[in-house]
Amino acid sequence: MRHGWLWAGRLPGRRYRLMFVCDPQVAHQAGPVGPEARLRAACAESRLLRAAATLPLLGAVHMCSATPYLAPDSWQDGRLKLGDAAFALDPISSSGVEKAMRFSLQAAVALNTMLGDDRATHHELARRFFESRLVEACARHAHWTEASYAQVWCADQSFWQIRARCEPRDDGAAHPALMSALSAECARLARYQPPNLQPLSGLHPALLLRLHISARVVELPCVVEDRVCLHTALDHPCLERPLAFLENEALFPHLTRLKQPLRLSELLPMLATNMPNDKARRIVAWLWQRGLLESVS
Repeated sequence: MRHGWLWAGRLPGRRYRLMFVCDPQVAHQAGPVGPEARLRAACAESRLLRAAATLPLLGAVHMCSATPYLAPDSWQDGRLKLGDAAFALDPISSSGVEKAMRFSLQAAVALNTMLGDDRATHHELARRFFESRLVEACARHAHWTEASYAQVWCADQSFWQIRARCEPRDDGAAHPALMSALSAECARLARYQPPNLQPLSGLHPALLLRLHISARVVELPCVVEDRVCLHTALDHPCLERPLAFLENEALFPHLTRLKQPLRLSELLPMLATNMPNDKARRIVAWLWQRGLLESVS
């Protein structure tokens, strides 16, 4: 549709649930028209659901905001916000429930970390993990939305152009650090370009390897078993986000040796002391192909 998106879900008893998503500005320009009139007009404009425009309704039509948002006060002393209370995604994507469930599991780990240790450092680490996952969920969805809606068949319509540029909004300026983190994560995802995979034929036992010059070693909160821990991770422009584990194996302290050149014939046995040989080879191959390791002539 030119000015919105109309959705219908079939229910038992030959009933349907209808939902119409539209641009608030376009809705206001249409004048003081009630929700039912707008829904019927949208049905009349569509091809698939045109007949629904004149059918009787089984209940009142309700209207609410469907703009993505992030609640910056989701972490408070004695209270955490989850689900729609913490953030909302664009309803057209139909991924809000899955994201909310994933975030709730991460929040449970943060809460378990805080309740399991009274030290202030653990409380701060749990909060940092909770808020970073909240920011990441919103930023990644905004990034996906921009790419996906820009490719729809009606991408030239203003409704879809606005949706493609839609970023989560906050309900105030009381938490500038969190909103700054959201902007930074969105910018990081916008800059990211998938790496061109290097051929594995370049790996041979005598090859001297080291971490790529653009790689950085950072500390970030990670889930280890059922607690949040501060863990060393690898950051690089070829990664969407810092990487601490690969194939359920911690990359550090193993990769610390690669700050200095090390032969592949020495690296693989070193990794194999803590994991199977095949896994060690796969990890090195993965890092090499994505340019996280470089050869030293």
